[in-house]
Amino acid sequence: MIKISNNKFIYREGNEILGYVLFSLNGKDAKITYVYVDERARGMGVSKKLLEYASDYFASKNINVIYECSYAKNWAIKNSRVASL
Repeated sequence: MIKISNNKFIYREGNEILGYVLFSLNGKDAKITYVYVDERARGMGVSKKLLEYASDYFASKNINVIYECSYAKNWAIKNSRVASL
C-alpha cells in the first residue's frame, strides 16, 4: 500500500515501511529528490511501484515532475515519463 505523508510517497506492507520517494513542491512543479528501498525488498518492484504512483499522482493534479534523483531520472527515461529532468 502506498500513502502520502510529509512530502513522501511511502510503500508499506503491514506495519513495515519497505520504501519511499521524497519530493518537494513548488507551485506546479514537483521535484523527486530521493528514492529508498529497504535492502530486504530490493528486486521486488517497490521502487517501480512508488515511481509509477508518484508520476501518475502528479499527472492527475497537472503538476510537472522534475526528476532530480539519478535513479528516478533513469526510471523516467526508460519508461517515457520524462517531462523535465
